Amino acid sequence: METRHRLPVSEIREWANSICDALELRGITEVTLEHDQYWSIFFDDAFDFDDPVKPVVGSLGDDIGDLRKEMEAFRSRDRGMVVEHACHHLQGILGYLAYACSGTVVNASNNATGGARA
Repeated sequence: METRHRLPVSEIREWANSICDALELRGITEVTLEHDQYWSIFFDDAFDFDDPVKPVVGSLGDDIGDLRKEMEAFRSRDRGMVVEHACHHLQGILGYLAYACSGTVVNASNNATGGARA
């Protein structure tokens, strides 16, 4: 049975901003990319359970370059961002961020005391 959820874009924005805020509260202002290549699957295959999925090799360098081009296109007057392309490449960056944070517990709060904690 297929489950459908409604997800406001504002909630996705809040999640992404909060993750970045939590990193900065812990003093993490940039992430060193110690790897370039990673395993990935095409997003159309991620939700098709009828056929086996073959992983492909993704590149963080390509992800960064393409995201920067998409941001340039978003700001351009004559062309716009290709949202699905940008999301595909952001997925690679977010995957690496999760990987980089997995070695140590990174948590922070933006509560009334303003404290970030390990």
